[in-house]
Amino acid sequence: MAATRQNLNAAKTMEAQRRLDVERGVIDEPAAHEIPFHVAASEFLTWCHGTQYRAHPNTAKRISGSFSSLLDFFKDTPLSDVDHIAIERYKTHRATVHAVKDVTIRHDLDSLSLLFRYAIRAKWVSENPLKGDNKVERPSAEDAVRIHVVTPEEEAAYFERAHGNLYDVTRIMLLQGPRPEEVMALRKSNYDRAKGTVQIEWGKTSAAKRTLNLCGESIEIIERRLRSEGPWLFPSKRKPGDHIRQLHTSHDSCCQDANVSFVIYDFRHTFATRMLIEAGVDMVTLAAIMGHSSIRLLQKYVHPTAEHQREAMKKFELMLPPRKLLKVKG
Repeated sequence: MAATRQNLNAAKTMEAQRRLDVERGVIDEPAAHEIPFHVAASEFLTWCHGTQYRAHPNTAKRISGSFSSLLDFFKDTPLSDVDHIAIERYKTHRATVHAVKDVTIRHDLDSLSLLFRYAIRAKWVSENPLKGDNKVERPSAEDAVRIHVVTPEEEAAYFERAHGNLYDVTRIMLLQGPRPEEVMALRKSNYDRAKGTVQIEWGKTSAAKRTLNLCGESIEIIERRLRSEGPWLFPSKRKPGDHIRQLHTSHDSCCQDANVSFVIYDFRHTFATRMLIEAGVDMVTLAAIMGHSSIRLLQKYVHPTAEHQREAMKKFELMLPPRKLLKVKG
């Protein structure tokens, strides 16, 4: 997001100069149709990070992530021209060109709606095309639920093309089940070589703070990572002293090359499904490994395939006591 921060700073400078010129009477206040989308978005994102979601930085980061694609599509389009049909074209573009899931499109449109709410207060536009009776439809929450479990074929194709940070982060997710941000924020000091464990230090709840017992391949990855400089297992090259923050661009490129379509978080779903259904781990233990405070939260992660269900019925049938066949009188 380094480019986004640069754009925000540039936009703030432009805005300050324009306001100063207006006060001096050098220029008139611009009409709404003269405000390009990228200028409005830059001021809105500055507000998100600095004011509205200052206490919730992850929310601000998620909104900024959605705006990377929105800015790429709308660019210099006047904000007032981002109407119903323009947004429908954006939805089509994301679904066909980028091949993203409904949940991603929904998040994009949620963020765009927040921009329009801000723009109405700023008197840049008079209405929000994502609200009201004639609003642009967003994918429903039910349709947007991620339920994809990575197949062995997809896994092989993906990891043949993944490399570096992307390979190591997603591989640990698939082998151990942590969230991507938990892996990327691991410190070298979190690793206990003698015990073969790694400590997750932070999370949304107390249950998220946990110790993971590492399998052999995960240990190999971490041991290799210990050779890097600094305290982080996944240090950032762009921001020395910090760890990497996101891998969405690398992941999307890898999926395109591998001809597969799923989000990074699906590796966590896949781990949960394999642990519960294939390995037979009980839900209480799995909830603890996943960092959940309740087993009810596992329902959105675990998705038995048709093959799993067939195998389950075969096992059940083998457990049934033998029965005598009835003789049919002819």
